[in-house]
Amino acid sequence: MTTNVAANVNLAAAPGFRSASLDGFVLDAPLGGFWNFAFASDLDANASVRVGGQRIFSWSPNLFRLGFRISNFRVSAAAQLNAQQPDRPILVRATLSPQLTIGVALERKVGRTWRRAGSASTDATGRYSAAVARGLVRATVGSRRSAPVRVR
Repeated sequence: MTTNVAANVNLAAAPGFRSASLDGFVLDAPLGGFWNFAFASDLDANASVRVGGQRIFSWSPNLFRLGFRISNFRVSAAAQLNAQQPDRPILVRATLSPQLTIGVALERKVGRTWRRAGSASTDATGRYSAAVARGLVRATVGSRRSAPVRVR
């Protein structure tokens, strides 16, 4: 069972265009700064022993407090266009570049205070792109490229 659930979301910075032209655009979310998300909850347990329908023992410990955080979140989306016909631009390449830090913390209750039992965090960045040429799409994730796929 979870109790004392709390969440924090910071989306104060607005998304926006970093650049835009006939050849393409770059959209950042958020445009300046980062977004942050956090969630925490106490994990409780209930146990009881019954003999002949009578409860002879019950225990309801407050086991752990679990916290999860995504911080320094930002994503950048870029589109490269073929603007030979400005009234009908053609998408040549699209790139999505996320950046974030993921953290997890686990605390256990000792007496009346919470003590950290463990925590971990990692930074994650990536680059995902797709190139379009002659009706074929080739996707790239990091340094791995896919086989071309025909688009109709």
